[in-house]
Amino acid sequence: MGFLPPSLWDSRKELSNDVLSTTYLLGFNFLVPNLSPKAPSGIGKTFDHLYVRQALQEGVDQEAIIHTMFHGHGVVETGPVPSQPPTPFFDPHLKNPVYPFNPQAGKRLLLSHGWRLENGVMTKGAEKLSFTLGYASGSQTHTDIAQLLKSDWAQEGIQVSLNSAPFDSVLAEATPTDPSKWAMLNWGGGLSFSWTYEPDYFPSGGGLFGTGAGNNPGQYSSHTMNLLLQKNLPAWEH
Repeated sequence: MGFLPPSLWDSRKELSNDVLSTTYLLGFNFLVPNLSPKAPSGIGKTFDHLYVRQALQEGVDQEAIIHTMFHGHGVVETGPVPSQPPTPFFDPHLKNPVYPFNPQAGKRLLLSHGWRLENGVMTKGAEKLSFTLGYASGSQTHTDIAQLLKSDWAQEGIQVSLNSAPFDSVLAEATPTDPSKWAMLNWGGGLSFSWTYEPDYFPSGGGLFGTGAGNNPGQYSSHTMNLLLQKNLPAWEH
């Protein structure tokens, strides 16, 4: 058993004795915004606004990433419960009416909340939508995704600088003990940047979205989310 990097997809015919198949893990891909008030240049305060995160999502072209970078091997995700592989946890009737790729809608959303373009960057008082996206090096696919995100977010007036580093270095930055070193991370290890619900595969999300959770380095905190998590956690996680 092996793994073919997406960047080598055009060379797959050289694997004449191998059978290629697409596998789907029970998880989802994500970027980690730093919502801490100690985040660089005060960007945590900006990320803490729900509408800002909505605008960022409207600048993520999932279809292009799947069809161009991953050659069609993937599915559009609208939340933390994936549509593939099939499970009883996903509602197939769910659509994505709120955050489809639409940079112009994201730009209008920011403008409607008082942001204005100044020298090409969305600005509101002392706040600027300008930050560094750190991502794991060693994968041309990840580099291509980072470049696409930067380009699409620029259409909304969101200025992004890119910084690649080895996976271990990116992961070491994603710690709540010193949130002053990073603004947003794609900590993809190897050629994957997904969270999988292991080992029980029950998608409670408690380890990700709960206040102070072990895998919540961005310090997301919502009282409503905490109540929902407590309501839906299986007995062994209480």
